[in-house]
Amino acid sequence: MTKIHKIIFSLILLIIISAAGYFIYSQNKVSSLVTPNPNPISETNVTFVYPLVLATKYIHAVTWPPQVVVTDGPLNCAKRIINSQAYCVTVSSEGAAGSIYTTYAYAFLKNDKVITLNFTLRAVQCDNYDDPQKTECKNERTTFNVDNLADSMAQSVQFADYKTFGEPVAGDLNSDGLLDKAVWLTESPGGSGTFYYAELLINTGTGYKATNTVFLGDRIAPQTLEILDGQAVYNFAEQKVGEPMTTPPSVGKSVRINYDATTNEISAQTTL
Repeated sequence: MTKIHKIIFSLILLIIISAAGYFIYSQNKVSSLVTPNPNPISETNVTFVYPLVLATKYIHAVTWPPQVVVTDGPLNCAKRIINSQAYCVTVSSEGAAGSIYTTYAYAFLKNDKVITLNFTLRAVQCDNYDDPQKTECKNERTTFNVDNLADSMAQSVQFADYKTFGEPVAGDLNSDGLLDKAVWLTESPGGSGTFYYAELLINTGTGYKATNTVFLGDRIAPQTLEILDGQAVYNFAEQKVGEPMTTPPSVGKSVRINYDATTNEISAQTTL
């Protein structure tokens, strides 16, 4: 192999390694639409970026992705400064079955609102292991920086410009006898597009807990929203396949939304 061929081969190998590294990184960071305020008319919906999986062996995420609460300011506490950002930090721990469960709440100010990220991590008891795992576990516990983890997520928080469309429809969506709500949300990020989303508001008995959102379409024509057999059904019209987005919607479509009470998340179960 000549010198030129070796250089070309090295460059190709470097490109492949870089692309693979970026792919792995991108799979561990995603943008999650979170609507923490139970009143969807408010403009406190936010997006943030979080790692899909923690890069740790002995520390695991339990309540994940973090739950978000948005309230009015000010931020009143003995503040902790993390990378120039002020936080109110609350930590509580309890032991169970050879592990320590720690719940964290990081509250900070953004756009005159107090945003709180709530999550729980499980750390195994290192003394349950023999060496070398015991030492490895303790070293990981020492070097793991939960402040930096929380700050990286907090720094990525952005407010999404969601607005409600039409009136909410009430019905029991989780078989607990309480009336929940299904709503249309719209977002106009710029240009001529208007994005439509489904969202559920789950009745907790003392208020409403919002789910994530499910994308329904761009420049669709909403028709009806109903609750059938414990599912929210969104009926609308969309363009025919291949038609430009400027064409008036003419094809009827229904999307059933399924609710998972364990994760408080929704998904499009059936499309008709």
